[in-house]
Amino acid sequence: MTMRPLRHAPEPYRRPGFGFTCRLLGALTALAILGACGSPATEAVSDAESAGGSSFPVTIEHKYGSTTISKEPKRVVVLGLTDVDAVLALGVQPVGFVDWYGEYPKADIRNGLWPWSHDAVGDVQPVVMPRNEDKFNFETIASLRPDILIAQYTGMTEQEYKTASKIAPTVAQSADFPDFEAPWDDTTRRIGKALGRSEKAEELIRGVQEKFAAARAAHPEFQGKTAMLVGIYDGVIYARGPKEPHGKVLAELGFSYPEKVAALIPDDNVLAELSLEQVELLECDVLMVGEFETAGDLTRHPLYQNLAVVREDRVVPGTEPVEGALYWATVTSLPYALDHLVPQLAAAADGDPQTKVAEAIS
Repeated sequence: MTMRPLRHAPEPYRRPGFGFTCRLLGALTALAILGACGSPATEAVSDAESAGGSSFPVTIEHKYGSTTISKEPKRVVVLGLTDVDAVLALGVQPVGFVDWYGEYPKADIRNGLWPWSHDAVGDVQPVVMPRNEDKFNFETIASLRPDILIAQYTGMTEQEYKTASKIAPTVAQSADFPDFEAPWDDTTRRIGKALGRSEKAEELIRGVQEKFAAARAAHPEFQGKTAMLVGIYDGVIYARGPKEPHGKVLAELGFSYPEKVAALIPDDNVLAELSLEQVELLECDVLMVGEFETAGDLTRHPLYQNLAVVREDRVVPGTEPVEGALYWATVTSLPYALDHLVPQLAAAADGDPQTKVAEAIS
């Protein structure tokens, strides 16, 4: 399974090649033919009248200049891999979005959506566009007759932006952050402004912030303790760094990142690569071990078994929906992750080896 995009790491850790190839002629032809028609499956519209917030027109600055949305968009198409969470949380039913995981055979993902967004979809199912590695399907996008294209969590190029903009006003990724690294609150705020729902966006952001604050207040024992998440792939241990969503979540809860591992993360990277002979560097107060395909290669390693953090049951085992929630790091996935993760972190950090971490699930 390909999870959250990263720099300088092999699959399943690599940033997706989302440099979509332009197919302008076909896209514009499809737009011209389909501009006056549509199927019932693509007729969902937003319900912004009751949402309050931004008035139109609005102008949003982005990596390739600025985009002005002259009136409330009714037909929203989502190109960013995780942007659909914020769109749905804002009460907008997109007519289409990109499925990051394709035919991934897990019950947790239904119609391209993880559990935290299942109930947000209305009666009309959006068109789920398969992610085709490094290119957008502009013909399909045009056929949905969008009023706006939301493209925050993408690696959209300037040429692709120009192509997309010929179909509909396109809100490209922020210029303030590297591609795929804008924080969840910034993304939510930008999407909220584009959809005329700024007040609702701020309300959602406050809700997540309050949830983090409540977790910190309930668990002062997290303060000052070290924690990190690791996985293994092809015999290499990947320790996800403090700039990754997992690291940011742990820091927001009060944990600090192990200094010895942080020193091994290159300036242009977001993780450390360790050999199995460096397992001792995983010693920390709380260790999260990802549920990756070859995680058993790590957990069965003799040196790993000898770590104090392992012997004293201070390891939080990864479970797929929770890991997915951390990878996505959206306004709806983070509350889901906290609900499931905080009890386990508390069990691991309480200093009592008798507390069973794996059983501490709310």
